[in-house]
Amino acid sequence: EVSLRPGGRAGGPPARTASPSMPASSAGSRRAEPAAAPAAERPVLRLDAPSASKTAPAAAEATISDDRTKISVDSSVSEFFHVHGQSVPVLLASLGELRARGDNMSLVVKLVLKAALEIRGKTLQERVAPFQAVFQATLEAGPEENGLSAQEFEAGTVAFVRDLHHVVEDIPLAPKSLAPMFGMFVVAGNLSLASVLGCVLEVEPVEEGGDAPLVDAEAASKWMLELMTKIVELKGLEAATELWANSGLDATKFFASFVTPEEQRTVVDTATLTFLLGP
Repeated sequence: EVSLRPGGRAGGPPARTASPSMPASSAGSRRAEPAAAPAAERPVLRLDAPSASKTAPAAAEATISDDRTKISVDSSVSEFFHVHGQSVPVLLASLGELRARGDNMSLVVKLVLKAALEIRGKTLQERVAPFQAVFQATLEAGPEENGLSAQEFEAGTVAFVRDLHHVVEDIPLAPKSLAPMFGMFVVAGNLSLASVLGCVLEVEPVEEGGDAPLVDAEAASKWMLELMTKIVELKGLEAATELWANSGLDATKFFASFVTPEEQRTVVDTATLTFLLGP
């Protein structure tokens, strides 16, 4: 029987040796027990945690890929304004290279919008206006010709609008400048009204139980009003009213909680968008 202790010996008492009180002959007359063979070394089961190289590469690679996309988009948008004279075909070719490289095209849409707003030396309108033609051209091309699908465009736009509360901290008039362009894409069927408006209500409040950030900043109502004003301009009042009714949106949700119903009514009436709150 083998002891389970590390380095254990064969069972039984250890071999005796002659003691000072025992004659040597007596000790020698006893048959010496053979030395026990060392117990076979027990295999060790290692429970080491998987190395970081096995568990984290996906997240790390995604971050590197997103950073690479941002660098490319920032460079392309800067060159669009400062080098290529706002040439839409040149910018489309640059964005097409990102698709060919395998970049996330929804992320590209979001980053293009952010990069455009960060351009210096141009008015806000000058920064925004060219991108209606840019996105229109990419949608017409479609993914087959290195453009955008409607799904990619909407996902990127929604991702950008969800961060709009950060944008208005530095550019308070951003909703007013961007809404007409997005309103046009809603009318064209490239964007869902419920998505491009409703997404701002889904952003987690800064304080528990509070309003969504863009609502709290009193910019969500402006975003709604500017977008719907453009839609009325393009589709007419009756069609815009029907589009709003079918969206399932509640206009009161876009006003900060401290804005009274009477104040809300005054705002929409002044904008001649009474249908937003009903009769």
